[in-house]
Amino acid sequence: MWDFWWVAHLWLGWSFLNISNKTYYLGLLICFLELIIIIYKLYKFFILPSWSIWDTNWMINKVFVLILFLLISIILINNKGYILRYNKK
Repeated sequence: MWDFWWVAHLWLGWSFLNISNKTYYLGLLICFLELIIIIYKLYKFFILPSWSIWDTNWMINKVFVLILFLLISIILINNKGYILRYNKK
């Protein structure tokens, strides 16, 4: 299934290199949406888990992505003042 999350992820990565006020708000929005989607997918998986090699690999990938977006969210929240105050673009 094709989606356009890759566009949002590319923008998020580019905006971390070129920080602006949009980075904070849209970055948090993307992170929270990703967290909701990943938690929902993991919830659905653990209701009736299928431990084939492919499904287990998928689940491990989702756990890594969950950790990644949790860390990005924490970094954005902890650096809110820096991002909003010192990067007025």
